[in-house]
Amino acid sequence: MLEIQDEVHELRQQVLESKEKLYAAEMAAEKMRLQQKESAGLDHGAAKKLQEELSALRSKYESRGVEIEEMEAEKYTMAEDIENLQEELEDANAQQKRYYEALMTKDEQMRSLKATCKQLQKVVERLQYEADLKDLQANAPVENIGPGFEEMEALMAAQKAKDAELSKLKAELERMQTSVVDEEDYEIGGRSHTDEEEVLYGQMKQERRSLLSSLQKGEVDGDHSRPKARRDDSGRAKAELEQAKAKLGHIDAAKADLEERLRRAEVVATQAQEKAAAAEAARRAQEAETLRLIRAKDEFDGLASKKEDELQEMNDQLYEKTTMLEEAEERAAEAAKEAEELRSALEVEKRARSDATAIRQQLEAELAEEREEKQKLERLLKQAIGQ
Repeated sequence: MLEIQDEVHELRQQVLESKEKLYAAEMAAEKMRLQQKESAGLDHGAAKKLQEELSALRSKYESRGVEIEEMEAEKYTMAEDIENLQEELEDANAQQKRYYEALMTKDEQMRSLKATCKQLQKVVERLQYEADLKDLQANAPVENIGPGFEEMEALMAAQKAKDAELSKLKAELERMQTSVVDEEDYEIGGRSHTDEEEVLYGQMKQERRSLLSSLQKGEVDGDHSRPKARRDDSGRAKAELEQAKAKLGHIDAAKADLEERLRRAEVVATQAQEKAAAAEAARRAQEAETLRLIRAKDEFDGLASKKEDELQEMNDQLYEKTTMLEEAEERAAEAAKEAEELRSALEVEKRARSDATAIRQQLEAELAEEREEKQKLERLLKQAIGQ
């Protein structure tokens, strides 16, 4: 009996110990359940929060990606615009270079036209001087021509006097011839004359015949006779008259030549004036063209300045967009880093939850074993009590 009581007491002690162990296991299991529940609630909230943050970061990353793509497209467009503006600026510089070359060519042509105008002006002045000189020579006073003209005038006056005297003698000759005819008619009429009248009539007839003969030979002077000295003077006068006529012919020829040269000079002067007018018109056209080119240059400078301002503004915008793109890339990298950290934290939480689940399962298994052992001890205790 004592042995049995001792055995029962031992069994009761074992049951109490098992109960204590079971109670401790239940307490540990309950504590684990509470901790698991708390950790599950916390893990669920943290996971949900992390999931929301991850979704927000993903949406933010996607929006940043869209912004980055838009910025890349805008950057590409702005790069194309900058290239186009660079080409336009190069074309503008080439056009400005061609303009300056054309302006230099126009200036050279203008200098050439001015030199030509000066030469033509000199030619016109020289021709005008020659024309004035010829006009003065043609309209010079009589006393400046020379002594030949005075001799020519004297000879012409003497010739006129001789012509007048010859006309007078011819008129007297005609009158004498008329009177001779009348006398012959009178004699034929049968009128008788005395000897003295016949003598006078013969003398008069002889004088008339000699006068007629001298007139026909051209040797009659104011006294109806021409001595040899007068004939010599007349010869010299004729020679001087011929010389004067020759001089006059030379003067006329020189005058004609001078008039011809003056006419040619007037033609040349007219042509020079026409050329000068054409050169002046060309100069005015050149000035108008130069003014047009200057206005075009000013417009081009304004357009180039505007293009440069636009290019500078586009460069500034490109710099701002590039800066924004870099900042967006940095923010996207930070968001990706945060997402990676959140993923790592989530993985850690998942592993922690897996570990907690494994521990709970292990504790539940131990608790089940303790319960089985308790039931076994209770059966043994009942069996022992029953005996």
